[in-house]
Parts: sequence; C-alpha cells; structure tokens
Amino acid sequence: MLADLTDTESTNALARDALAAGGGRIDILVNNAGGALFDDGNQFKPTTSVSASEYERVFALNARAPFLLTAALAPTMVEGGSGAIVNILAISADRGFPGVSVFGGAKAAVASFTRTWAVEFAPAVRVNAIDLGTIDTPIHAENQGLLASLAPTIPARRVGLPEEVSSVVAFLTSDAASYVSGAVLPVDGGRLIAF
Repeated sequence: MLADLTDTESTNALARDALAAGGGRIDILVNNAGGALFDDGNQFKPTTSVSASEYERVFALNARAPFLLTAALAPTMVEGGSGAIVNILAISADRGFPGVSVFGGAKAAVASFTRTWAVEFAPAVRVNAIDLGTIDTPIHAENQGLLASLAPTIPARRVGLPEEVSSVVAFLTSDAASYVSGAVLPVDGGRLIAF
C-alpha cells in the first residue's frame, strides 16, 4: 500500500486499506515516516526562510499523519484487547539544532502524543517512542560527509544502522516489552547525553 502522508485523504485511505487487509484489526502500528520537505531540496532551513506551505508539509508528514493513523487504528486494538504503537522521533525534538525548527517541533508534538496515547488507550494498547540519533539511511546518501563529521561527536563514535532501530521496534512491539508504555527510548549511540 502506498500513500502520500502529507495528504489527509491519502493518509485516511491508507488506514482504511490497512484495516481491510487486516480483516478489520491491526495489532501493531509503527509511525515511521518522517523528514523535512523543503522546496529547495535541503533538509535544513532557518525558521525565517520556511514558507507556510513548507511548514504545513513538514507538520503534515511528521505529526498529522501519525495522529490520523493512530486515531483510525488504535480503536481496533482497544476493541481487540491488545496492541502496540511505536512512534519514531528524532533527537531534534529534545535539543535545538539550527535549521530544524519545523521538523523538531513536529517530532516534539509526536513525543507528546506518545505520552497521551499511552494513557488514552491503556490498558489494552502500549504506546512508546524511539528517539533517533543519526542513522545511516538512504535519505543521507548524498550527505556521507556530514555523517562522517558527526560520528566523532557521538559517544559510540559512529552513526547508527537501520537494523539497530528495527531491533528496538521489534522489542517494543513484542511480549518482552509487555510492561513498557509511555516510554521514549533513545537509539542514538549516547548522543543525547553527550551535549
């Protein structure tokens, strides 16, 4: 299933399609989509240069889409008596970095959603988040120099790998994490504590 998560109707259609494919029930939701969608193709942009349409797109992808998907899918988990939601954040939700005000603000909203949903959908649904540091994903394909320059600032002295994130998602959605809810778990090689 493909969807444009910056578009409300496309996001709602994705939720409907997922429910249909799951026979009316979803057990796990990972709100993983994210990024900064600026007109000039850059991932970083000063607040004073962000247009209203860019602001709307970044918030739509990073905050509105997880909100709509959760609102549509969590009730089926509650009805079924169990479920797990994992929201993917970024450390820019916790720390100030130049050029990421809109993205960081949207991810901070999702951090707040995580805490609220952990209470709203309890006890049936566990809601947690992963706070990502620098992860070497395809979005950074043209920024290998940036990744190399960041590595020495991370206590682990390297950037993270996608499989190091997916293993934490697997844990948080498994029975091994049955008593974990409302948590925000950093997967950042120690970068948050190093500031």
